[in-house]
Amino acid sequence: MGYRKSVFLVGTAQEHATEWLDLDKDERYTLSVSGTFVGTVVFERELANPSGEVVREVATYTAPTEQDGIAAEACRVRLRVKAHTSGEPHMRVGR
Repeated sequence: MGYRKSVFLVGTAQEHATEWLDLDKDERYTLSVSGTFVGTVVFERELANPSGEVVREVATYTAPTEQDGIAAEACRVRLRVKAHTSGEPHMRVGR
């Protein structure tokens, strides 16, 4: 799939999101949400299906976190600020 190794964004408002990162089946990834913020960040996965792309919220974070994972199938992933009250979540997904 894609050649980008990581995506990063400092979220300053609701709906700010990293760019999509393409993952192959069984590819390992790491996601990081850091910084001081009051709000909600969601980890989203986009899967292809016959009727088009389907985006799902896979996880929700309201505090800093570090997570490792393995893609169960080829997909695209990103982090997005779903709700924002204050501060700046630093969001990164990499492989």
